[in-house]
Amino acid sequence: LSPPLASNKETIVQAKALQPLISLLSSDSAEVQCNACGCITTLATTEANKVEIVEYGAIPPLLALTRVNDPRVQRNTTGALLNLTHIESNREKLVQAGGVTVFVHLLDSKDADVQFYCAAALSNLAVHEAHRSAIMAVGNGRVVGSLVTLMSSSVDKVRCQGCLAIRNLASDDINQDRIVRNGGLSVLIPLLRSADAETVTAAVAALRNLSIHKGNEQLIVASEALPELKRLLLMREQSEVQCHTAGTFRNLAAEDQSQAIVDEGCIPVLADLLQNYQGVPEAVLTEVSAALAVLAANESARRQLMSLYDGEFYKTLIEWTESQYSEVQYNCAGIIGHIAINTEYHSRLLSGSPSVMSVIHRFMESEESSCVHIALWITSQFSQGDMGTRSQLRQPALLDRVKQLRSSQRNSEDIRQLAESTLGHITAGQTEPSS
Repeated sequence: LSPPLASNKETIVQAKALQPLISLLSSDSAEVQCNACGCITTLATTEANKVEIVEYGAIPPLLALTRVNDPRVQRNTTGALLNLTHIESNREKLVQAGGVTVFVHLLDSKDADVQFYCAAALSNLAVHEAHRSAIMAVGNGRVVGSLVTLMSSSVDKVRCQGCLAIRNLASDDINQDRIVRNGGLSVLIPLLRSADAETVTAAVAALRNLSIHKGNEQLIVASEALPELKRLLLMREQSEVQCHTAGTFRNLAAEDQSQAIVDEGCIPVLADLLQNYQGVPEAVLTEVSAALAVLAANESARRQLMSLYDGEFYKTLIEWTESQYSEVQYNCAGIIGHIAINTEYHSRLLSGSPSVMSVIHRFMESEESSCVHIALWITSQFSQGDMGTRSQLRQPALLDRVKQLRSSQRNSEDIRQLAESTLGHITAGQTEPSS
């Protein structure tokens, strides 16, 4: 039979069928229990019904049925409970009723469906910080070992859901460390090569969260993750995978693994997504440019960036600072600022067409303090160059704007101080022009 339409589901509830159904959960017949759970599972697929089912008191009898030794009953019961976890108010009530302990223990079930439902329910609960603490409190964090085991399952949906639960638990620093110490990496990295696209997405999302922890970055690199991540960047038809991959690179680079990323040859792959951006979603461009902005703090990365596309990739970066995507604009300006640390590139950056001067002027006039700050920072990199470079910065309009930023009390102390030091470098060796 086809499942009932949403309108039929609501009609059934409006006809006051819930109370009898919930009463049947306490039947002595496994057949009745199974069918009653199945009905509630189906009814609990609309938002309104999820609330009604809990208000009619379904949680306690459903949790009690998880202890029934009939796999059909357990399967239908955990399926019903999973559907209820899609609403935060229900999640809170499930936690208070002891649902966390039930879900954690049933991860060790022999039934793949029960494993899937419980892992999915825990994943939903783990969206909330307080619920993550409750999950980790069961059996002194036994959930981690159980989920790591599930990620090795032969069933795609179980592996995938194990990864998703790990990803959400890894929103907390202490859990990021614990998951890695319990063998999470040795299972996650091979899953990046899975033939199941959803599992790959879930695995790289989990890895991204684990890479936030400073103590994990060397272990991630040592686990041979970089070649797999580099390969995932090339999956243009999988934008979510690309986003999580670039985010992982960004996290690793922020924790001193930038040289390893450069040595793996990831810079050209990241840069190519900005250079040949047709069809690349904004979210991917944002993550890629953010990763490059962090990596550009590395000397080797800067040299690679300035050598790409016959030495003209910097022009692509300049063009991106005029993009409709504000975060990509900002990130690319940050990459340019890092490149300007190398004085040998000053002439090319300032004299080329387009010139970085256009970026400086445009950002300097922005109403966004972050854009003004980065414009001053870029200018300060050039202001520490030779006399020829500083002379290119001594444009009346630019000098006047820097002076305004230095003196305006509307600006933050950081901006005023940066404007002061930048102006000092630009005008070093000659009398400061009057306003």
